Amino acid sequence: MNLGLVHLALNHFPVVLIPVAMGFLFFGWALKNQNFTKTALWLFVVAGTFAIPTYFTGESAEELIEHVYPKGKSFIHAHEEAAELSLIVVEVLACLSCGILWALVKGKKIVKPIWLTLAILSLFSCLTLLDTSHKGGMIHHEEVRGQTEVKSED
Repeated sequence: MNLGLVHLALNHFPVVLIPVAMGFLFFGWALKNQNFTKTALWLFVVAGTFAIPTYFTGESAEELIEHVYPKGKSFIHAHEEAAELSLIVVEVLACLSCGILWALVKGKKIVKPIWLTLAILSLFSCLTLLDTSHKGGMIHHEEVRGQTEVKSED
């Protein structure tokens, strides 16, 4: 198995884990259930862990597809730019989640602004991942693309 195929297999994990984790987070808050909240935090960390190899195997996936679909360079570039932002946001979310988990283990109380920051970051992560996924789908799926052509900034 080459790294391009690894990219195609791994890219689904962060996209699915972030919204699932958000569900656990909001249910945990609504039900005042710390187990749900901790599960959400761990899922954010796992999503961040999967995001790293997903991003860094993207170059191999690009090498695979650019020979098969040479007109896709503008779509690949748009996907790559979106993926960079997604990686940063998801990693910040994962790091914040690690910090909160560490504080909870130490018995510290997490103040509301930290929780609000986590909620905003999780929502932003979800949105950036959806955008990245959509742009990735446009590379190969002509039915998603329609007549749209992405303009290259180069």
